[in-house]
Amino acid sequence: KRKRKELEGNLLDKLSSTKGVNKGSLVDDDSMISILSTTKHTAAEVGVKLSAAAEAEVKINIAQAEYRPVASRGSTLYFLITEMSMVNVMYQTSLGQFLKIFDLSLAQKSEKSSKTQKWIANIIEYLTYEVFRYTVRGLYENHKFIFTLLLALKIDLQNKKIEHDHFQILIKGKTIITAGKILTNCISVRVAISFYTFPTTRKFLRYLLKSCVHYTCTFSEQSSIKFTNDPPQGVRAGLKRTFAGISQNQLEVSNLPMWKPILYSVAFLHTGVQSEYKFGSLGWNIPYEFNSADFTASVEFVERHLDDCGPRKWVTWVTVRNMLAEVQYGGRVTDDYDKRLLKCFAREWFSKMMSDPSFCFYTGYNPCTVDEYMECIQSLPTIDSPEALGLHSNADITYKTNTSAGVLDTITNIQPKDIFTKCKVQKSFLILILKLLSINLRDALDNIFDARVPKLWRKISWESSTLGFWFTELLERNKQFIGRPKTFWTTGFFNPQGEFLTAMRQEVTRANKGWALDTVTLTNKVLKHAQEEITASPTEGVYVYGLYLEGAGWDKKNTHLIESSAKVLFTALQVIHMFAINSTAPVDPKLCVCPIYKTDLNYITAVVLPTMKSHSPDHWIMCGVALLCDIK
Repeated sequence: KRKRKELEGNLLDKLSSTKGVNKGSLVDDDSMISILSTTKHTAAEVGVKLSAAAEAEVKINIAQAEYRPVASRGSTLYFLITEMSMVNVMYQTSLGQFLKIFDLSLAQKSEKSSKTQKWIANIIEYLTYEVFRYTVRGLYENHKFIFTLLLALKIDLQNKKIEHDHFQILIKGKTIITAGKILTNCISVRVAISFYTFPTTRKFLRYLLKSCVHYTCTFSEQSSIKFTNDPPQGVRAGLKRTFAGISQNQLEVSNLPMWKPILYSVAFLHTGVQSEYKFGSLGWNIPYEFNSADFTASVEFVERHLDDCGPRKWVTWVTVRNMLAEVQYGGRVTDDYDKRLLKCFAREWFSKMMSDPSFCFYTGYNPCTVDEYMECIQSLPTIDSPEALGLHSNADITYKTNTSAGVLDTITNIQPKDIFTKCKVQKSFLILILKLLSINLRDALDNIFDARVPKLWRKISWESSTLGFWFTELLERNKQFIGRPKTFWTTGFFNPQGEFLTAMRQEVTRANKGWALDTVTLTNKVLKHAQEEITASPTEGVYVYGLYLEGAGWDKKNTHLIESSAKVLFTALQVIHMFAINSTAPVDPKLCVCPIYKTDLNYITAVVLPTMKSHSPDHWIMCGVALLCDIK
C-alpha cells in the first residue's frame, strides 16, 4: 500500500511539472510515458500482493481467534492475583513475574499436540496449575482457600457456567437482590472492566494488562518471591514443633518421675492455648500472642520447682497452676473470662491425678512417659476433635461456619462496586457526581450495595449482620419503647448494662429502705415460661428474653444446663427473671457463671445457671458456654 501511494505521488508530481514541446502535450514527454508504464506494471504487482495479504490476514485472524481462550484465561488469573493484594498488601505481584509464567506455559512447559484445540487445552490447564502453585506458595494458610474458591468461581464466570447474579447471591446472600435493585435503579457507573474479548498474542495481552493496572508499590516489592511460614495447625503439629526445640539433655535434666509428664503437659497447654484461636469466641474472647518464650519460661519454672521439692516431697500443684495460669501464660491475658478459662485448663491438666495411669487430656491424648516423644506425638490424630480442648463437637461446625463467613466476607470486600451500571448518563457527569460525593456517602453506597450497614449508621446505632436485619431490628426496637412492656428484649437496648440493668438496680434499691446501691447485686432465675406465656410484670425486677445459649443445651423441664444436641449450635433460653438482692456474698460454686454478650466481644453482665450433677462448672467453662443477644 505504501508503494502504491509512492507511485501515485510521483505521477502527480510529474504531471504538474511536465511541459511538452507542443504547448505542453504529455505525449511529447518520453519520461512521462516511461513513468506511466512503470506505474501501471507496479500497480498490477501490488494489487496481487494486496490480495494475497488480505487472504493471509483472514487466516491469521482465524488462527488468533483459536488462541484467544489462552489470553482470556491468563487475564482472569492475573486480575485474580491483583485482587489478592487487597486481602494482604504483601501479595502484590508484578506483571513481569506473571508474564514469565505465561510464556513458559505457552512455549515450553505445556504438552504439545498436533491438534490445535488439544494443545490450547493443555496450555490452559498447565497455565492455571502453574499460576495456582506459584501463588499459593506465598499465601497465608487462611487465605489459600479464598484464592482457591475465587479461582474456581472466576473460571466458571468466564466460561459462563454460572451467572453473575448467582455469584453475588453466594457471597452476599439473598438480601443483595433488593439492595442492588434499589441502587442500580437510581444511579450507575461502571468500575469493572469486561474481559470477554481479549486479543490473543503476548504483545496485546501485555498492552491490555498494562493499560488496566495501576502500580501501588515499588517494583522490588512486586517482583520479590513470596513465601509464608504459618504456625502449626492442630495439636499434633504444635507438639511436634514444640518438642523439636527440646534437647535430649533437657529431657534427662531431672530424675523425678513427674518431670516428663509435667513437661509434656506444659507442651500440651502451650499447644492448646494456641489451638483455641480457631474456635473464635468459643475459645478466646481476645487473640493473644502466645509464643515459645512462654513455653521456655514455664519449663524453667517447673524444673526449678521440682528441684526444690526433691524426691521426698510432693509437687505443690497450687503453685504450679498459679505460675502457669497467672504469670507465665496468664500475664498476657487481659479478659477476665479468658483468664478464667486458662485457670480451668490448669486445674484440669495439672493435678495429682496426673500420676494416675487412667489420666488423659482426652481420649487418645495421653501424656507420654517414654523417651520416644516424637513417635508418641506422631500417633496422635491428624485432625483434632474439639473435645480434646474441652469443647463440644459442635465447636467444629462453628469453626467451619465462621471460616466460611470470613471467606465470603473477604471476597465481598475485594469485589468491584459496579453500583451504577444501569443509568444512561454521560461519563463526564458520572465522574462529577463521584467527585462531589463525600467519603461517608460513598461508604454508604458501597455498603448498601453489599447489603451491609454503612459505617456512619453503625457508629450511631448498633451492629447488625445485614441491612435487612438492621431494618427489622429498628422496627422491633421502636415497638419495645411504646410503654413499659411485661418482658424486655435485651438486644433492643444500646447499653443494656448501663441504661437498663443499672436502672433496675436503682429501682429496687429505692423500693427497699435501708438498701445501698453499692451493696445491691444482680441475680437471676430462669423461668419455665416462654415470652408469649408471660401475662404480667414481676413485682420486683424485670423479665428479659431473646437470649441464646451457646456451648450447651438447656433442659426446659428441670431448668439446668445439659450437653448440646448434635449440630445444634444455639438454644433459645426461656424468660429470665433479673432482680437485685442486698448481698455481696460470692456465687454458689455449684452454679455456672455464664457471661452475656451483646455481640461476640461486647460484654453485658453475667447470670448464674444450674448445671447437671454429673458436670462441674469447669466443664461448661471449657465448653465456652455463653449467652448471646444476637446470633444472626
